[in-house]
Amino acid sequence: GGTFVLAYLEMLDVNTDTLKLIDSRRMHSPCMQLAVHTGDIVDQATAVYDSNWNMDTSAWSAKCDELNVDLAFTDEFGTGKCDNREDANVMFHGNADNTAILRAEWVKFVSLFFDKEQFANEYFALESDAVDAIKNYVEKGIVASLAEKKTCVWVQKSFDGQHYEILHDVYRTSLCTDAGMNAYEGEEGALKKAFAIDTQLEQFHSTIRDYDVVVDESYFYNVSSKNVTDYENNLAFDQLSGETVKAKTGNGGLLLRVDASRGNAMTDDLKESGEVRPALLLNDFVSNVYGGTLSNHDSCPKYFRRADEPEIYVTHENCAALEAADNEKKCVSDLKEEAERLTPSSSVLDSSAVAMRGTMLARIGVSIATTMVVLLTIA
Repeated sequence: GGTFVLAYLEMLDVNTDTLKLIDSRRMHSPCMQLAVHTGDIVDQATAVYDSNWNMDTSAWSAKCDELNVDLAFTDEFGTGKCDNREDANVMFHGNADNTAILRAEWVKFVSLFFDKEQFANEYFALESDAVDAIKNYVEKGIVASLAEKKTCVWVQKSFDGQHYEILHDVYRTSLCTDAGMNAYEGEEGALKKAFAIDTQLEQFHSTIRDYDVVVDESYFYNVSSKNVTDYENNLAFDQLSGETVKAKTGNGGLLLRVDASRGNAMTDDLKESGEVRPALLLNDFVSNVYGGTLSNHDSCPKYFRRADEPEIYVTHENCAALEAADNEKKCVSDLKEEAERLTPSSSVLDSSAVAMRGTMLARIGVSIATTMVVLLTIA
């Protein structure tokens, strides 16, 4: 159900001897695209619809029977369910958890079906250690040198075009805080705050006006002809109340998009491998926010882009480069080691703090002396 489960299978190195049936219509993975391209995996639509939107899943279920499928990952909507093989269906909803690291931990659950528990534990341990290393680097190597933390908010224009929404679920806000920023705090228990476009536009702009980083999830099927002005206008930054939003070009902030890498049917990798690669997800976010930080190998997955930068498109031809980067440990392992190597030690931070305190005291001393001279002059 949904192609995000493919990322868990790929991380476990489940090969095409085991994986036999897939619906590739909305799939990002270049290596899964390659398997379909070479015929190693049977590609079959899970459902087809007639002119009245009646759903027919019989062709998919027939393939389940033909290939003798004994395990089918589905979801609460029954996507990809093998209708004639009830015992084969397993509902999987790993992306329901509320932080990136918890979503990735579902790799342990998936591993149970393939006798890959040790592999999954090692994989998750590396991801967890890498995330911790990046967070530590951000805190000590970036944020410690800033006068104040940046601020971060996630937004989107609703699919029906009637509302602007601030998305403040734990998953999104925790990405902001893990990247060393202060996140928008919404009403407790709510996942988003909606603003009617026709009556609450000024209130929406006022709410996000001073945020340093605005992450825009507004959906466009095809962004190949879009530019930063299009994205800003979609958020009504061209209107009077939007002209002073900090994230608008020229105002000192940053507008990010979540469609950096696109696959079949313009599927974004954030919703696929982004669910199981929290270290790369966090590092890509950090790299876009602060720029010039930790390495971000060209062949490793990308999730975010600045609104004035182009998206990339992946096909089966990108598989070899991605596999090579992973095999050569250019993605997570090298990233973890680099973060650890570049994180300032406690002694360096203490020295910096002493130096800063000394500078402040010197300035205070000068101010006091100047004041005394003024007073004496007046006397």
